[in-house]
Amino acid sequence: MFQRILIPLDGSERARQALPVAARIARDTDGSLCLFSVLHPPVHLTWQMEAEWIQPESQAAERQRRETELARQAASKELEGIEVTTEVVEDLPAQAILEKANVFSADLIALCSHGRTGITRWALGSVAQKVARHSTIPVLIIRAGWPMALPPHKLRPLRVMVPLDGSPLAESALLPAARLSAALSAPLPGELHLVRVLPFSNDFEYGQDDTFAKAKRQAKQEAQVYLQTIKQQLSEQANVQILSSIATSLDTAETLISIAETGEGEGLLRVMDSCDIIALTTHGRSGPARWMMGSITERILGATRLPLLVVRPQHTDTLRASQESDAQTSQAGLY
Repeated sequence: MFQRILIPLDGSERARQALPVAARIARDTDGSLCLFSVLHPPVHLTWQMEAEWIQPESQAAERQRRETELARQAASKELEGIEVTTEVVEDLPAQAILEKANVFSADLIALCSHGRTGITRWALGSVAQKVARHSTIPVLIIRAGWPMALPPHKLRPLRVMVPLDGSPLAESALLPAARLSAALSAPLPGELHLVRVLPFSNDFEYGQDDTFAKAKRQAKQEAQVYLQTIKQQLSEQANVQILSSIATSLDTAETLISIAETGEGEGLLRVMDSCDIIALTTHGRSGPARWMMGSITERILGATRLPLLVVRPQHTDTLRASQESDAQTSQAGLY
């Protein structure tokens, strides 16, 4: 996994901050990189839906500049020893990135969340969100200025938080997260922090015999068994250290962000160390005891300062897994 990495670049210094991270992954996996830059077509619509014209001379000059810059990056010491290809195209950025990922047979898209805007630039913040929503392969969204992009070594493993809602769809982020952590932690083993947020208020609990308190206690016990099972299964497939936590909150997204960024969160039993990356799937399972991972991902994507690994499970596999899970739940009579 993560042996063919596509890196969209828009000519800005911020966008180039994805390069050291992608290079580290490629070296660990013996992978290759594609440096890909997209120029807007000579005529396109601005965000105000007004036509914006680019002079042919300016377009040609910008294309030449991009090609020269990509060639320089490909030959840099930072990417030394890694197989690198480059390409500049004229198209709509998000659409071009997704199409190139398919042509390149990429298994990861790594990009910075903000780039430069202007006549010959594209806003990588909005592009990153579009790519994350529609990509069929994992997308690593790196925040500008993220310190992970700078030091060559770390004194501890890189910790990736994986929120789980009890569904196979959410669990599909586990292996990509484990492999990403392992690649960025080498030579140390990777580290995952599994978090289950239960949809319970932390107010109005009147006593141990209260119906609400009993339901909350039972949900925590079931969550502990679930996380222990996941940890055991995952340890057999990936060489990572695994931590787990349970929290209770009616605001799942806010609680997940707080746990990842500070190690603290509403209803969290103990303070944990903060995380370096959050790994999420684009859709989870809905129902009385589940939360919609799609909306959770959208909120976290727009609010956290941490990098995100966004994974969208393949439809056929996840549908089958969800159906199997629903059948098991029905037989068990849990809901």
